[in-house]
Amino acid sequence: MKPSSKRLSTEIHIVENLAAVLEPFSEVLTVASYDTAENHLPREEFDRDKYASHTEWYWIPVSGSPAKLVKPKRDAPMKKVLNFVSSQAPELQLSVTDLMVKWEAAMKENPPPEPAKAGALGDVNFDDLPPATEVLTGEEQMEESKKDEF
Repeated sequence: MKPSSKRLSTEIHIVENLAAVLEPFSEVLTVASYDTAENHLPREEFDRDKYASHTEWYWIPVSGSPAKLVKPKRDAPMKKVLNFVSSQAPELQLSVTDLMVKWEAAMKENPPPEPAKAGALGDVNFDDLPPATEVLTGEEQMEESKKDEF
């Protein structure tokens, strides 16, 4: 995976777990994810840098204008997101503390995938490889390749 796709996978798990925690409120609340790199983004409502890879949170009401979580502007911790949701829907009387505990438990049950180890060979254990039968120097390799040409 490219670094951006690793980040995307983590963000997807965060949103999936948030949706699971907020499921009891699904009659009045929907959690959604929108990848702006692959979809149309109305500039007049969502001002976003062209190649931005950070997460922004919005409240989209059935009628009216969207509200954006602005503190912090990007990559907000989940507690800030839950406080934002709670402030946008006071009629739900959400307990941010309880939701945070449930979200942390959901993240343990459904964690993002482990990042791949660096290096082209990944998890190769060189001790398990059979010993080389013959090791050629650079000059010897050149001589061998000349023999193969004719």
